[in-house]
Amino acid sequence: MSSISGSFERGLTMAEFFYGTKLSEQGGIQTYHKPWYDSAIITEVAACALVERRAFYAVMRWKNEKDADFGEWQVAVYRLSWGGAGGTITYKDQVESMGPCETTCTAHVLDVADRLIPHPPLSDEVRAEIARLREEERSGQTYAEREAIRKRIHALDPLQTARQWREACRAHLAQRQQTRTIRHGDRVRFPQPVRFGSGETLDTFIVSKQGNTVRFLHPDHPERHYRKGAGWNAPVFKPGMQNPGPRRGRC
Repeated sequence: MSSISGSFERGLTMAEFFYGTKLSEQGGIQTYHKPWYDSAIITEVAACALVERRAFYAVMRWKNEKDADFGEWQVAVYRLSWGGAGGTITYKDQVESMGPCETTCTAHVLDVADRLIPHPPLSDEVRAEIARLREEERSGQTYAEREAIRKRIHALDPLQTARQWREACRAHLAQRQQTRTIRHGDRVRFPQPVRFGSGETLDTFIVSKQGNTVRFLHPDHPERHYRKGAGWNAPVFKPGMQNPGPRRGRC
């Protein structure tokens, strides 16, 4: 799906940008109205969140104002980028069943999604069969073989992509919570070593926190610092790994 650009006017909320004028709010449900050709789209939003100006998430459903009934509830995911003095915003919209790369959804939005769009739990037998098929998929020799296996998995769990997306969001939240418990001066170890352009490989760092900025210092050369990149996995912190050296900055 291609990206779309638009002008973001000062004072708008993200929900108003995407869904139009807010008409009402009742029982936690916000209703919006947006002209659409010779008609209009009515959207109900049960929960929404803008995260770090990079992604907007909404549990929503919509209908044409000429229709009697709304469609089904869905989780909409918008990947955002901003640019230009005029407040231009470029976005790409998806739903959770499309497997968005953005997995920073808030707990509140996920909780509302679980309530309005529940994913029935899989039986142990189905889980075991899916695990077996995934192992078979990894050893598939041709694209046709792997695609046939994916179809069998989808038949067993049609919600697998959305299920995996919510699990990834929950894992991200757990990682952020773990990161909040790490203090300035702590020593942390990542589950997998990180290789740098210099050829050096490290898995252990000292945390340097100054305000909202977190850097990772070389354990033997603290003058060398690194910012956590997208390819780094969550660090493993153990109480016995504190750095005995002095603490600096805000704790």
